[in-house]
Amino acid sequence: MYCFDSELCALIFDSVKDIEVSFRTKMVNEYALLTGDSHWFLRKGLYINEQVYEDTLGIIRHEIDRSKKKEEFISHYYDTYHTPSFPPAWTTFEVVSFGTLSRLFSCLDSGIEPCKKIAAEFGLYDVKTLRNWIYAISILRNCCAHHSRIWNRRFHVKTELRHHTMYPFMDKDTVKTVKRNKLFAVLCCMKYFLNRVNPGNSFKEDLCRIFGTGGRLLRLKDMGFPEEWEGIGVWRKEQ
Repeated sequence: MYCFDSELCALIFDSVKDIEVSFRTKMVNEYALLTGDSHWFLRKGLYINEQVYEDTLGIIRHEIDRSKKKEEFISHYYDTYHTPSFPPAWTTFEVVSFGTLSRLFSCLDSGIEPCKKIAAEFGLYDVKTLRNWIYAISILRNCCAHHSRIWNRRFHVKTELRHHTMYPFMDKDTVKTVKRNKLFAVLCCMKYFLNRVNPGNSFKEDLCRIFGTGGRLLRLKDMGFPEEWEGIGVWRKEQ
């Protein structure tokens, strides 16, 4: 079972990279286009309120400081410039964690156009769902990074599943029955995003390969998988 879980973690961790890179790039580009500012994340007016602005910048500052000794491009910025006190967004976001990117996005005013545009580029109609899915994926990614058991884990965040999406995801009846705090729910969100950012991905096939080697030792329902899950919208072959 340990080998199965390790292989599953490795697949998820590797697949999240595509989502993370796309999400980071969209954030950097869309807000830079809106503001014309390479340091747009320092603009207090983009945030929900002043407190979350201060808290979020504090977290980013901590991660930047931690990277100064490891990343030459970060130390080069501070050797060359005295202001602004942070590198440009495209540099800063290279060293902050996916979890911090998720937090930053949740702290930005959802009424501002880039939030809505990024949600649409990921195939979602509302910012709230994108925030929830990105957060859930970041939690799963951290579990994999720290070698925590994931196959039968109950996650503390409940994934907000939707039947009304721009592309096939799952129907209304399936949404009602899927356990939102189990692995399958988050994997559905990952697959939906991967279909947007990496068309032709082999995520489903790779999962089935792992299940084929470890499936005799486990029950898919412990991970929240319903029967005939491969026929659910987002997992169909034509997706």
